[in-house]
Amino acid sequence: MERNANYPRMKFLVRTMKFGFSTNYFSIESLTSEFLMELKDINFGCIELFYPCLSDLPLKNELKKLSDWIRSYDYKISFHLPFMEKNSKKYWFELGKFSRIHYTVLKRGIELASLIEPEIIVIHDEPVLERTEEFNNLFLMLGKLAKFAAEFGLYISVETCWMDPLILRNGITKISQSENISLCMDFGHMNIYAYKVKKNLIGILEELKYNMAHIHVHDNHGETDEHLPLGRGIIDWKRIFQRLRANLNYKGFIIFETNPFSSINFLEQRNLIKNRNNTFTS
Repeated sequence: MERNANYPRMKFLVRTMKFGFSTNYFSIESLTSEFLMELKDINFGCIELFYPCLSDLPLKNELKKLSDWIRSYDYKISFHLPFMEKNSKKYWFELGKFSRIHYTVLKRGIELASLIEPEIIVIHDEPVLERTEEFNNLFLMLGKLAKFAAEFGLYISVETCWMDPLILRNGITKISQSENISLCMDFGHMNIYAYKVKKNLIGILEELKYNMAHIHVHDNHGETDEHLPLGRGIIDWKRIFQRLRANLNYKGFIIFETNPFSSINFLEQRNLIKNRNNTFTS
């Protein structure tokens, strides 16, 4: 199959597909050497450092120390930038802080991330309507952020959260004059969208297959963002992973964002992967 002309030729896409996990549902301090080594045995190779609020961003020396420790176990790192206000627990767009503050914080986050050179940086989209001023402002901001990230040799993936993922893809394609911005396909979020508009999730995957640079996985029942362990909701993971492996030859990271990431949850995810070799590891 011929690739889309806008498909990003990113450095990490030459590697084999690896699993990873986000630090969004447990404290970074809870990471242990034993935990990382056990995950390594079942093909986990990336940790996504998750910082939902500006105040969550670490000091430079703390981040550098953490990244050096993670990489000492041969893990790659992705970096999730802020998207909400800590005190109110609300998203920026809910507080009317969509443009100026959003851009300033994200730019600061990119500059901080540049100290550890993550494989990819994740940014949330926003619930804006096509052909509106807010829509234009969003993609203008994303274009500026991509240009800023390129100065550090960094790559951005915009997570499918609120928007129609196809419109998000089209917007990125129009504003992108570089090859360092593409989609983070969040299958949990896309399942909610597909359930709402009565679309097929596999069909959406097919339409976006040349525009994804990063993947988040978690399950739900199609109505709310539950972040369940895989297999606890209605998503057909067997078909998704078979398509990623066989038809699309996806070679980026697949980040587990399951809640809670407890020992029980970990065992469920591990057994799901180990017991379905044809789906996940073949």
